[in-house]
Amino acid sequence: NPGGGTSRISAQCDMAFGGSAEISANILVNISAKGDMAFGGSASIQGAVRATVAMAFGGSALIGTVATGDVNMAPVNVLLIDIDDLGTDFFNAASALGVTPNLDRLRAQGMQFTNFWAAPLCSLCRARALTGLDAYRSGNLVGKNIINLTFAGPTGNWITKSMPGTRTKRGKWHISYVAGLSPGEIVDATTDGYDEYTGSIANLAIGAGLGDYSWERGSALRGFPATLAMSTVFATNDTFDMAINDIKNGEEFVSASFNAIHIPLNSPPNGQPYGTAYPTATGVTDDLKRDLLRHLDYRLGCLCDKAIENGYTVFVYCDNGTADAGKGTMFESGIRTPMFVLGNTVKKGTSTRLVQNTDLWGTIRWLRGCTDYTSAADSRVFVDEFIANQAVIQAARQFLTCDDGPFLGVAPDPATWRRAIRDIRWKLIDDPAGTPVRYFFDLVADPTEATNLYPSIPAGEATTAYDLLVANLQVL
Repeated sequence: NPGGGTSRISAQCDMAFGGSAEISANILVNISAKGDMAFGGSASIQGAVRATVAMAFGGSALIGTVATGDVNMAPVNVLLIDIDDLGTDFFNAASALGVTPNLDRLRAQGMQFTNFWAAPLCSLCRARALTGLDAYRSGNLVGKNIINLTFAGPTGNWITKSMPGTRTKRGKWHISYVAGLSPGEIVDATTDGYDEYTGSIANLAIGAGLGDYSWERGSALRGFPATLAMSTVFATNDTFDMAINDIKNGEEFVSASFNAIHIPLNSPPNGQPYGTAYPTATGVTDDLKRDLLRHLDYRLGCLCDKAIENGYTVFVYCDNGTADAGKGTMFESGIRTPMFVLGNTVKKGTSTRLVQNTDLWGTIRWLRGCTDYTSAADSRVFVDEFIANQAVIQAARQFLTCDDGPFLGVAPDPATWRRAIRDIRWKLIDDPAGTPVRYFFDLVADPTEATNLYPSIPAGEATTAYDLLVANLQVL
């Protein structure tokens, strides 16, 4: 660095005598220059600017934008995977039948979180992960595609905001029920969203779409016109193909959202995995869901293995409970879903720590070297739970929270607003328009939520816990 200081340069170079070299050091100064190399290959330079590096004998360079200020000087590449409509009960039952050998292998080699809450519905879950906010704070984004605060609440930033490096989104966006929305909004500079997006804007059968083999595929690259065109590539395969290419290319943050096992349900392509022949089936059946999950398991095994091989930290979670088996409810079958973390530095084991999908926002931003990882009101960084010898960034949460509104960017109506809260043992569901209007469960003694203790709550520990949960319910 002729201007003094040091720079972090990571390059894969073909040497005159063969082989390759990788060079890395810390960024301490901005980089704004053209670099000449006496050998070919490619370089990845991260600094506080974006520029192009020219090679004397060809090659290419990818320059990532680094957040200004006191950043984590060793950002970790991250792959975030979410699966649609796969609740814990269905997943565990499929696993017992041998449907998910790759996911079983992967979760056994990483850190599983058994007390993880997502959301009761797909779009709610995606809005929470995107902003680090419970749904009522962000306006849920449903039908909006951008942060929309038409009522009082904190301003939410996308998980990609000022994030170091390149950021790609693949697969199902689904923070809208509206067909024909421009995929360009996902890479809109006003939200500092993703640098590139490909996938289905909403459900596969929305608009002109018919299902996994005929769906509207959006495509957008920052600075270029966005497109919508019909695709006949099986939807899981399209998301997989784009995501694994991102991993091979070293994109620093990759978010891949798979439609399976959400409706419409179409039999996967035969021979994936090798030798598998899927019966031609239609309708909504558990057998067809398991076939889609078997195919997805095959693809996720390949994708996660490649990401781990390339040094990524991988998060795998599911957005809500299984359709017709809890989805749409505040019961554990609707909001408690599988979640595990993988990677070369990730501890192996099972954690009962309370974690919800808003926590992905702060945790991933910390891993990527952002400085504002504690700024989202409903997000908690939990890296100390899965990285060995990692100091605590934020104290573990005492409660999990979830709500199912509002829709279309408006404040929830207190007369119908469903909310849920739990600690490690006790759980409260508030449903003003429901019958009954409130549920209170002892999840240790009653994990299937068969016995509602409300309103005849036993005196002592149960009453104390109930009062504490009521006092900490979300409020407008």
